Amino acid sequence: MTKMKRLLLIADGPPRQGWGAPIVLDRHLRRLVDGEWEVDIACLSEHAKTCSPCANWTVLPVHAHSILRNLPLRGMYRLCVFLWERQIRRSLASHPDCVLAVQQGALAHTDTAAAVARSLQVPLNLLILDHRERWEANPNHRRTQYRQTEALFAQASRAWFVSERLIEEYGEHVRLPSPEVNRVLRPVPDGGSSARASWQQGFSKQPVVVHSGAIQPTHRPVVLALADALAPLGGKLILVEKEGNPTVRGCVAERGNVEHVPFFPTNRQAVEFVAGKAAAAVHMYAFPPMTQGWATASFPSKLMEFTQTGVPMLLLTPPGTALHDWARANEWLGLCDDLSAASLRRLLAPLCAQEGWERMAAQSLAAAQDEFSPRRIQRQFEDELVVRE
Repeated sequence: MTKMKRLLLIADGPPRQGWGAPIVLDRHLRRLVDGEWEVDIACLSEHAKTCSPCANWTVLPVHAHSILRNLPLRGMYRLCVFLWERQIRRSLASHPDCVLAVQQGALAHTDTAAAVARSLQVPLNLLILDHRERWEANPNHRRTQYRQTEALFAQASRAWFVSERLIEEYGEHVRLPSPEVNRVLRPVPDGGSSARASWQQGFSKQPVVVHSGAIQPTHRPVVLALADALAPLGGKLILVEKEGNPTVRGCVAERGNVEHVPFFPTNRQAVEFVAGKAAAAVHMYAFPPMTQGWATASFPSKLMEFTQTGVPMLLLTPPGTALHDWARANEWLGLCDDLSAASLRRLLAPLCAQEGWERMAAQSLAAAQDEFSPRRIQRQFEDELVVRE
């Protein structure tokens, strides 16, 4: 009989629907077979209620200690990490075989994960989804964050980076884990929807392009340029975003062919909407990329998700990003790396003819069945996850 393995996830919030780290964790952990794996999830109690656990998950709510965290006294951060580590250890019903954490956003939960892994003497596995220090404007704080990151890397038995460029960028600032520890692991798509995109005659007269995800103020010129390029084709751009986003409101007001649709309750519903409605889905970065600094080395999960349906994927990204590197290497038909009207017209023209649309759709499906295959990515995750002997 195969010995049951136990994984301890320590995170700010639990695996759940949405975007970013929570949904990536949700997809990986839901695929761990019940009967072979037990999963403990330690997260802040204020977020624990957002988790919909599987049968083999146990949620361990952790008190936030907000009063201590906000005291302007030296050593409060370390005290909170110590208290969280002690609380998590006392909450465990069984000794875990490994600890998993995501190095993203605030580092308190990853420092706690490292402390728990040290005290229990089990391997620490890290998922690194973006260059978190790029979010920090204060140079002194950024240097502190790099020191914390380097300490985490030194302890990690496995470090999964979302792109090769992310490894390179971190290598310019910190001492990386040894080469045998580092791996590139793409964000795993859900892949559970049976929705399939197909050519529709209406695309020839009104191509609909859908963007699903967060819209930042730096996206505004990109949104407007794409809307202007769609206008002569009779096309429109749909932005699937949360209610009340001022950038979205402004773009809708400025361009008659930009529409807003609120976020769907589940990612699968968003996928089905895109497959049934869109001539293409689009993922866009700011131009120039440094105005959206973290984007240079991240890799979009939406690209991997929407290709599962066979919908053509438009990638609006300047040179100098991991996404641009990937698109050039794969001769991606939907790549556009400047916002000139001529370039955008060339990008959109194939969507209005069945032959051109089908070429782009075939490229999406080929990627979905190979590099972006959920089974392939999950197999890599499980094969490379380091557990105690």
